[in-house]
Amino acid sequence: MFHGGDHIIVSEPFAAVLREACVHCMDLRGTELVQVATGETFGSYFEVLAHDEFTPEDVGTVHASGLHAWHFRREHLFVSPDLAERIRQRGLDGISFSPGFSRFAGAAA
Repeated sequence: MFHGGDHIIVSEPFAAVLREACVHCMDLRGTELVQVATGETFGSYFEVLAHDEFTPEDVGTVHASGLHAWHFRREHLFVSPDLAERIRQRGLDGISFSPGFSRFAGAAA
């Protein structure tokens, strides 16, 4: 997963989990990573366009049950505890969950 600026970019295996679990709450748009200086491409990826945004003010009101994802400042991906577990079960390399997620899930569940 790549994130920053105004985007969240994920690999095909990660996109497959999101597509199966929560296509109702996001769009996935195909994209390529390109080294601008050389024009070299680094494969096909997917931009995650979550329909809903999470803000710090929402912690007490967000229902984090089921399979759902949100974006934070259009560059971070927050997922419900059930979706996090599904991602863990898939064994995707390099995916970790920050302590901020744990506080979000604990407060919103």
